[in-house]
Amino acid sequence: MKKIALLIVLNCGLMCAQTKTLVTINGERITIDPNAGGDNLGDHTATTTLNLDTHDISSAATAFIKKDAQFFDTNTANSNTFTVNKNNGTFGIYNSSAGANALSINETSSKTTVVSAQIKQGADSPASTPDNSYVAVAGDTNGNVSWKPLYKVKGATTDITQIYSIDFTKINTSTFTPIGNFSMRLTAPATGVLYIKAAMINFIMLAYTTPTSIKTEMVIAVNGVPIPEGYGVSFITTGATSAYANKTNYHPTSTNIYCLYPVTEGQTYIFSVMARVADYTDSAALPFNYVGTYVPTDRTDKYYNSRMQATLVAD
Repeated sequence: MKKIALLIVLNCGLMCAQTKTLVTINGERITIDPNAGGDNLGDHTATTTLNLDTHDISSAATAFIKKDAQFFDTNTANSNTFTVNKNNGTFGIYNSSAGANALSINETSSKTTVVSAQIKQGADSPASTPDNSYVAVAGDTNGNVSWKPLYKVKGATTDITQIYSIDFTKINTSTFTPIGNFSMRLTAPATGVLYIKAAMINFIMLAYTTPTSIKTEMVIAVNGVPIPEGYGVSFITTGATSAYANKTNYHPTSTNIYCLYPVTEGQTYIFSVMARVADYTDSAALPFNYVGTYVPTDRTDKYYNSRMQATLVAD
């Protein structure tokens, strides 16, 4: 009868009145919280592995890990793991598949070592797939990265092309005339400034020693129009063949021209060299005044080869 009374009291207390105090068959009073469903784990010291049976841990403040934190794949067929640990002053993320740390941080120097890194897309829109020759640059002030070829990186210097003149050209005129086979066609890969350097080897073939020098002038032209800044002049000293170390009638000198020219991506330009002889010899019979590369085709000495080089600096 006492047992039946106790059961009635329990049922009534839990279902009806949320009773918190119960009386046992021995007359003892017990206070319970029917809404409580947890245990104060702080009062316990585990003596074996704690199995949460797939339940989560939530609202944790600080977790103190004395050894490793091992992460398994959600795909149970993959048994490889990543392990977070700290060993002898180095924090690491260990990759069991590779058998080594994928990332390491030294506690003294804070030096971070990453075995490999990957940036899949750029900040440009639409995001471009990076080529293996591209470089990563800041895409915006938020630190996003954009992949670009080097020649499109602002301020980067890229050698575009270099040509040699192989023609045997004679220029004996007071007006600027194009030097044969000494031009380069360029379609700008990016918008920027083209730095052009031209080194022209000029010489005259002399049988007479008057006048004592010959003045030659050259200019770099774009699409047939001379660039005012691309102008150069040189003087070739004349003299008897015996007065020169090479003991020939080739008396060369070099004229170097440097100039800048703005280019726009996608547009095509033709850069050429034009020359003129400002001075003439006195002899009507032998007015040999040459400008450009005057080397017979059987000569292989590049000292006599004129050249032009273009370097792009992107905006």
